[in-house]
Formats: sequence, C-alpha cells, structure tokens
Amino acid sequence: MGLGAQAVAVTKMTRFAIAIAAAIMAVFLCVPALAQVEVPCGPYIEMIKRLKAFDEALLGRGIDAGGRMVEIWGSPADGWTIILVRPDDMVSCVMTIGQKGTAWQAVKPPLGPNS
Repeated sequence: MGLGAQAVAVTKMTRFAIAIAAAIMAVFLCVPALAQVEVPCGPYIEMIKRLKAFDEALLGRGIDAGGRMVEIWGSPADGWTIILVRPDDMVSCVMTIGQKGTAWQAVKPPLGPNS
C-alpha cells in the first residue's frame, strides 16, 4: 500500500471514529432529556375534576406493592387514563393514557381458580 492509499485509509478511519464518537455523545446527551419528562401531577381532587371534564369515570382501582392507589378512569368515546395516588399527601400523577379510539375494554373476572 502506498503513502497515498495509507493517507486515504487513515482519513476514512478518522471520519468513521469521529462519526461513532458523535453518535455516542448524542445518545448520552439525549438520555438526561428523556429522564426529565414531566409527569402531570396534582392534588387528587383537582385531578378527578380534570378527568371528569373529559367525561371519564372511575372504572377500577387497586393498591400497588408500595401502598399507592392505582386508578383506571375511562370514557367510552374519549379513551382512558391510569393515575397513581400517593397515600401520604394524596398527590396523583398520570401514568399513561389511551387516546380517542383506544377505549378501555372491560373484562369479566375469572369465575374460579381453574377458569
């Protein structure tokens, strides 16, 4: 391989290394931005008012392993919302939503252990 060919090979390798380094830096710069996404939270009473304003009604609730209440709200026409309520201060946070056209579907509980 001549000096010209070596120079071209080194230049291509350098460009490749710079591209890889730039891609890695881009990933690490984006991760903190993803971690900083704000979850809509507020007093439970206010959250319920907002959900009812969208014609959502309480469909079910339960307590998770951390002692927090999980509620599923939904509307046949407008979708559904799952909120998490902290027991110590009754602050509730929206965990996920299903938009219009993704209505919540009720499922009958099993009849027994072998159902």
